[in-house]
Amino acid sequence: GAFLGCFSHSLDISIAFHAELQVGFLAIEIAQGKGPDQLWLKGDSLSLAQIFKSHLLVPWKFQNKWINCLSYTK
Repeated sequence: GAFLGCFSHSLDISIAFHAELQVGFLAIEIAQGKGPDQLWLKGDSLSLAQIFKSHLLVPWKFQNKWINCLSYTK
């Protein structure tokens, strides 16, 4: 397939799980602004996919971002 785009962003996060969540949420927020009807997220772990199955896995500091992304991805 054709290369469609990418981004880089400084996270200033030292916990790998939190960094994975932050990157996933950021990608969803960027996609939301561009308006695609499909989004493919690729990462090194299943953490992002797992939190969409259970809200109990979402750290409190990411609750607002998770809720915003959840409304877009459903």
